[in-house]
Amino acid sequence: MTLNESEKLFRAERMTGIGGSDAAAVVGLSPWAFPIDVYLAKTGQGEPKEVTPAMEWGTLKEPLIREVFEEKTGLKVSRKIDPRTNREVMYRHPKHDFMIAHVDGVILGDDGKPCALLEIKTASQFLAYQWGESGSTTIPSYYMIQIQHTMEVLDLPAAWVVVLIGSSDYRTYYILRDQPAIDALIELEKTFWESHVKLNVPPPVDGSDSYSEYLSNKYPAHNDVELDSTPEIDERLIELQEVRRKLKQLAGNEAFLKNTIKGYMGSAGVLNCDGSKVTYRQSKDIKKINWQAVASTFFPSDLLIAEHTVVKKGNRPFVPPRLPKDGA
Repeated sequence: MTLNESEKLFRAERMTGIGGSDAAAVVGLSPWAFPIDVYLAKTGQGEPKEVTPAMEWGTLKEPLIREVFEEKTGLKVSRKIDPRTNREVMYRHPKHDFMIAHVDGVILGDDGKPCALLEIKTASQFLAYQWGESGSTTIPSYYMIQIQHTMEVLDLPAAWVVVLIGSSDYRTYYILRDQPAIDALIELEKTFWESHVKLNVPPPVDGSDSYSEYLSNKYPAHNDVELDSTPEIDERLIELQEVRRKLKQLAGNEAFLKNTIKGYMGSAGVLNCDGSKVTYRQSKDIKKINWQAVASTFFPSDLLIAEHTVVKKGNRPFVPPRLPKDGA
């Protein structure tokens, strides 16, 4: 089986349920994804996520972190690899079949039976504040959701979480199973799966860029229909106008404050203030070639111009009513 076929199989497996990393998005706690992202992925309407350098390096570091964990704790970590995908096998909840999980490892007890989950993470040093001291139970909430979900799928009482922050800040956390939180999570995931994924009904509208993109893709062009508003939409328009009015006022306040500080700085490039710095420096000049003017000097024919003309698809801007002028 080729790598491409393995990846296709892995993605197909993930479409059959809600995984640990999906769970935080379903309940609205993920910083990277939203319910609409999970819905589109599970219904085959979304594009595969691009693998970022951080994700790639995290995967490469995982075996080393696992080895260090075993050496430091003396615990035995078991992994089951699926030869079809060359990844950890996918686990499925025996009762709630919409709950699935891929794990970094399972810790074995003295009797050789699974006794805890192992979850390995890497994090930027700029996110170190989200993690508590090693030995505590303070980890980011979105990872806590993932871990509780996975413990439920594998029916495990606890989990070890290992994070490498930056290049050398190694921390471990021992997290116990939280059954009340798991019970609530199961209900939320069940509702999402049965009411949205299985029925192919998108989740409620939210303010994410993901939902805006979804609507733009679903309704790329307009027709000649003019709809009459409803009382609910009228309320939303009133709320929108109020939000826009406040944003306009805040933008004016921001400009006033910036200009006040700029005026104080004058020609100074740096302002020291209360342990931090404000910079106000001129950027380097940028040379930009006017290729249209260059090309026109060669007197291109209309046929040549037509040959190299591309049509850029028009967008569909949303234009609400104009805000009344101040005092109007």
